[in-house]
Amino acid sequence: MSKESVSRREALRAQQEAQAKAARTRKLIGIGVGLMAVVLAVVMIVVGIGALNSGKTNQGTWYPPNVTETKDGVILFAGQPKAGAPTINVYVDFQCPICKVSEEKYVGALRELATAGDIKVVQHTLTFMDNNLRNTASSRAANAASCSDAAGKYADMTAAIFSRQEAREVVGSVGYSDSLLRETLPAQVGITGEALTSYQQCYDQKLPATFHEELAEASYNKGITGTPTYMRNGVRLAVNAVGSASVPETTVEQFKSLVLTGK
Repeated sequence: MSKESVSRREALRAQQEAQAKAARTRKLIGIGVGLMAVVLAVVMIVVGIGALNSGKTNQGTWYPPNVTETKDGVILFAGQPKAGAPTINVYVDFQCPICKVSEEKYVGALRELATAGDIKVVQHTLTFMDNNLRNTASSRAANAASCSDAAGKYADMTAAIFSRQEAREVVGSVGYSDSLLRETLPAQVGITGEALTSYQQCYDQKLPATFHEELAEASYNKGITGTPTYMRNGVRLAVNAVGSASVPETTVEQFKSLVLTGK
C-alpha cells in the first residue's frame, strides 16, 4: 500500500471523526436549548401562578388580605379599634343552624360596635360539619368567604351564605351549590368585573384550603369544639341565640353588654 493511500485514508478518518464530533456538539446544543426552553416555560408558569396567588406567603399558603397576625382568622368590619378595645373572636361553620341564627341576630350589633371602634371582631370559619353531613359544603362556603375578602366583601359574603343555608340538615346533601357560591352570591354582594374573575379563580383553585386547615388546628388547640362560639379577649362568652326553658335567650342588648364588658 502506497504512502499516498495511507495518507488519504488517515485524512478521511480524520474528516469522519470531525463530522461525528460536530454532530455530537450540535446534539448537545439542541438538548441545552430544549432544557432552557423547558426551564423558561416553568419560570413563566410559576410567575403566572405567583401573580394570581398574590395572597400567598413564601411558604406557599394563601391568606385573605384581612387575615390576623396569627394567621388564624379574618378581621371583620371597617374601623380602627380604640385603645383598650376588646377583641371578639367568633367561631362559625356555614352549615351550623345555630350559627345562622346567631349571625342574623347579633351581626348588626357587632358591626355597629366595630365600626365605632369599641371592639375588634375576628371571624374563624370552621368546616367540621362536612364530616357530620358527609359533604363539602362548609369547606366550599369557607373558601367563598375567604376569596371574597380580596374584594372587601368578607362580612357581606358571610351574611349572604348564611341566608341561603338549607332549612334542614340532610346527610349527604349538596348544601351550597358551586353555582350559588361562584356566581349568584358574588353578584348579590357586588363583586363584578376583574374582581369577580379573581374571586372565581380563587374559588376554583381552592386557594384558601390550607389556610382553613391551619385555622382549624389553631382553633382546636384553643379548646374550640363547637360553633357558634364567642370569645372576648380569650374568655368564652355565654351567648344563647336560641333560648330554652332552662337557658334563657341572649337579647341583643345583653349581647352588646357581654362583648363590651364581659358581663
